[in-house]
Amino acid sequence: MRRLPVSSWGQVSELTPDDQAAVFQADRQVETLLQQTAKALQACGCRPRLESLQKAFTLSDIEITILLICLAPMLDLRYEQLYGYLQDDVTRKRPSVNLVLNLLCHTAAQRLSMLAEFQDEAPLLRHGLLEFGNEGGADIKGVLACSLLCDSTVTAYLLGRYQRENASEPGGIRSPLH
Repeated sequence: MRRLPVSSWGQVSELTPDDQAAVFQADRQVETLLQQTAKALQACGCRPRLESLQKAFTLSDIEITILLICLAPMLDLRYEQLYGYLQDDVTRKRPSVNLVLNLLCHTAAQRLSMLAEFQDEAPLLRHGLLEFGNEGGADIKGVLACSLLCDSTVTAYLLGRYQRENASEPGGIRSPLH
């Protein structure tokens, strides 16, 4: 089966009505669980760490989605295999810019618009939440081929193990969380 240029792989397959209903039901269950968790956290005076991170760095919902795509292999190693498969290269264990665009964009116009999220001055890169990598020693020619790496400090913060680094040390998040 062929896909159209600048289309995502999901656009070439259709779900059966039963599968569509199952996906919809699972989505509703996840949404309900998220709402219940948010209410429970509010009741005890807590804010979800991801929400705190989003507010601290004034990140948009799409920026949070990009961050979560990049964070996934640090939380569950099965994503390394999945990302390698999706990129048709088992040595690529982290998502590339191209993979993120394939996952989130349905049209060429969306891809072009979202490329702005991967400029040096874009919040995720400017604050050091994400950085570009060169996985597999490949000769990287352009931003699309670059791997995206989530800063380990972000992972530590989201898991509740964040410790402020010495301000004089290089690296880490340049953050309002400090």
